[in-house]
Amino acid sequence: GYYGRMGQENPEDWDVRKPGTYDIVQELKQPADIESLLARILVCHKDDIFAPEMLALSASRDGEDYRLVQVKSCPVFPNTRHDAFVDCVLFDGLDKLLPEDSRFVRISYSSPHKTALDRIVLNP
Repeated sequence: GYYGRMGQENPEDWDVRKPGTYDIVQELKQPADIESLLARILVCHKDDIFAPEMLALSASRDGEDYRLVQVKSCPVFPNTRHDAFVDCVLFDGLDKLLPEDSRFVRISYSSPHKTALDRIVLNP
């Protein structure tokens, strides 16, 4: 399963979000049925679109109360002043980390810049 559409290296392909705090929730077809989750992120410094510094992955059985599972940092590469590229953050080993009764996963982040995450890919 996935959240969002598949963008290319062009900001017009993406759902660009204003600076702020965001939660992206994905419902699982089966409780804890994933091994990994991949978040695709656009980086385009000339348009002030940056990767968030960190992404936090949480899980919930009811979609209300979430438990933190993993936090990943998003490294910033120095050669991005004139370039746009798609970066990815991988959360892996989730089959061992997610509670067995998990029905929802949530990626949360805050950023002082515009951000663009287009697809959350779940790998069963």
